[in-house]
Parts: sequence; C-alpha cells; structure tokens
Amino acid sequence: MTAQVRDQDRPFKFFRDITLILAVGAVAFKGARACLNGAGKVVPASSDPNQQAIGTFIRGVNATAAEKPVSVDLGREVRAEWWPNATAGDAVIASDVGKLCYHLDDNTVTITAANRSIAGRVWEVHPTKGVLVEKLDVPKQLAPLPTPIAFVANDYVLTAAATIQDAVYDVPVTAGVSTVTLPSGAPDGTRIFFAADGTKNGHTVQYRDATGPTNLTTALLASKRHLVSAVKVGGKWVANAYVSP
Repeated sequence: MTAQVRDQDRPFKFFRDITLILAVGAVAFKGARACLNGAGKVVPASSDPNQQAIGTFIRGVNATAAEKPVSVDLGREVRAEWWPNATAGDAVIASDVGKLCYHLDDNTVTITAANRSIAGRVWEVHPTKGVLVEKLDVPKQLAPLPTPIAFVANDYVLTAAATIQDAVYDVPVTAGVSTVTLPSGAPDGTRIFFAADGTKNGHTVQYRDATGPTNLTTALLASKRHLVSAVKVGGKWVANAYVSP
C-alpha cells in the first residue's frame, strides 16, 4: 500500500474475547491460561519462556489431531484498528499474530523492524481488511521475551528484528574474550538491557555499536556481575555499564 493522500475514516473494533487457532497437538480446558507461541498459534501455558500469556480459554477444545479455532477471554477490552498491509517480503502474515508490527508509512504496517517505529501488536491478518493492530502505549507490557542469545566466534550480533523495547537479555556462557554488537537498524528510542551473572560469563564482555563498529563500554571484568543499559539516540547507540565489586 501507499501513504494516505486524503482524509479517511480508520476502521476499528472493540473486543474482550477473540477466536484464534489452537496449535495442533494441544488440548485447551475452560478457564486454563492461554498463551501465544512464536508461530501465532494458541497453546496452553507451559514453562516455555517464549510464550505470551493473553488470557484464559472460554471453553474446552481438543486439537490433538488438527488445528482448531479456540475462543480466549483476554480479561480486558481491546481497541484495535485495521491497517493496510505491506507487500510481499515486508508483509505481516498469519504466524505474526501476537508480534509487534511497524510503520511503513502513515497508512501501512509491516513486520520489518529495521529503521521503523512500532505500530502496535498484531491480533489478526485478513486478505482484504489488512492487519488488525492494537496501539501500545507501553510496548514492554505486551512484547514477547527475546530469544536467548548465543555467541558466534565470541561475538553476539543482535539483529534489529530481535531488538525488543525494554527487553532484558541474559548474557550466555562466554568461551573467551567476547563482544556484544548492537544493531544499526534499530529505531531511535529503542532501549534494552543486558545482565551477566559473573559465573557463566567468566570472560570479559565489551559492548559496541555495529556502525564502525564503535566501542561503547570498556571490556567488563571477568567473573563479575554486570548490568548494561543501551539506548538508540540520533542514529547512535549509547550505553552505561555497572560492574559488581
């Protein structure tokens, strides 16, 4: 789609419950906690850290053999608006339900995060209506937890797509002197945190901006707990680090 060129009304809807797809193999019981998995399907809550709790099941549904529709009580009223979807490659798709989408322009949303501001949370994707989006005033309350990070050649390169507002990233086991590289494509205003426990992170870790790359911290001491906060401002990352005594 393209940017708006005239005044128009924005279609919207209010809802407290919603019908989504129960993942194959799952069994839902009335009153049990309902979560979204990473594929935009509903599952009963489990210990999986990548699930997003959204409400409770309204009635029991058995999807052991095949996916089935399931109704979920969100426990709150949601106001969401229909926005035109981006074209193939940048389009929001059905498996993106529950994820954040982004502004392509003032009339179009996309799933591509690089250099874009957050539009809101995806609740539905329709071939003609577009994308049903809930605007988030506080994205951290509804954003999914980041996928656990992993070092490659002693460097963790965070992608713009995996950069979630106010997320806390648990620094994994280090295999040597290591670096964490923050993405140049993240939008201004992005704020994230990194925490290292000082035991599994037995080597120094240094944080840097992908542009350059430019070092943002010194090499933080080995075997010490540390916390790093990083913010993207004016196209550049800035960071503050504190290391335990």
